[in-house]
Amino acid sequence: MAQVKKDGKALLEARNYQKQKRKVARLHERIINIRTDFLQKESTKIVKDHDVIGIEGLSIACLL
Repeated sequence: MAQVKKDGKALLEARNYQKQKRKVARLHERIINIRTDFLQKESTKIVKDHDVIGIEGLSIACLL
């Protein structure tokens, strides 16, 4: 396990490491929320604009 040079603590116990870990987690959550919002808006727009929506399941083996 990695050690913090100055204090000899484990990296997982270091405060700065924990702060950066929280920042990265917040950024990941924000990106997930942005993507989810976009997909919901696009699907709502498609449903409102079209009367019938067809979904087709294709098997790759059948296409060859």
